[in-house]
Amino acid sequence: MVNCLSSCENPDHIAYARALAISQYEPTSCFAFVNHVLEQKAPKAYKELLTAHEEVVRTLPETHITRDFIPYYYTLLPFEYLKHWRKVEIADIQPGDLFIYIDKDYNPDPSSRATNAPSGTHVSFVDSILDTQLVLLDSSKRRRGRHFRQRDSREIPPGKHLIAYSFLDISTDPISGLSEIRFNGQKPLVNKYIHILRIICSL
Repeated sequence: MVNCLSSCENPDHIAYARALAISQYEPTSCFAFVNHVLEQKAPKAYKELLTAHEEVVRTLPETHITRDFIPYYYTLLPFEYLKHWRKVEIADIQPGDLFIYIDKDYNPDPSSRATNAPSGTHVSFVDSILDTQLVLLDSSKRRRGRHFRQRDSREIPPGKHLIAYSFLDISTDPISGLSEIRFNGQKPLVNKYIHILRIICSL
């Protein structure tokens, strides 16, 4: 079956995600945005996520279970059994891939986090690669350094959790595998594990 599959080129889901950014789609969480785009434009891959979700949560304590497919769950997917998803190395990243980071000390139990504490995890789409910078299309509470359109735009999102472009540099420690992520205009995020996932399309 794997021989009959290939990665998506010029994937429809990215065009749709860009259209949502231009339309200033309603505020949403990072994972709700990604799930919505996948449901609309990569339905086979999205359906496989939902099926895998049922299997993943069977292995988790009750406090780690949510009804939504959150970034944490992507890292637990049984990739060897999936037809429409592959893990890829960051050196092989391409537009359309999912970019996920998980904090080294990520706590998957939201009820035990301090009030207003960051989740320590994020999921977004890779829009493009500009020289050494990665351009993400995501929904985020971050405002500074994010733009609705091109990089030199001054159109900073007026509120949190809007869909926009983020620009970042990454450096990874080859021994620990932990990364430092530097979003434009933001303090560096340290001690993150990065996961790159690719949607595989049927030919």
